[in-house]
Amino acid sequence: MSGPEKVLEAVEIYEAMGYEVLTVPVTEEEVGDQCGDCRLLMQLQFKTVYTRKTGSSPSQGQKP
Repeated sequence: MSGPEKVLEAVEIYEAMGYEVLTVPVTEEEVGDQCGDCRLLMQLQFKTVYTRKTGSSPSQGQKP
């Protein structure tokens, strides 16, 4: 999970290393109860970054 600036940086780095990259908004389930006040902010601004080696196929039901 990361904020907008770091997400773009991470995507560039992983793609340069030959990885496929997928970013998705943070879901409510990913934000713990201890973050009650910041939950909405995290869901609107933060993303989860998923990576996999180019050409590899994901396991059923998994993000890249």
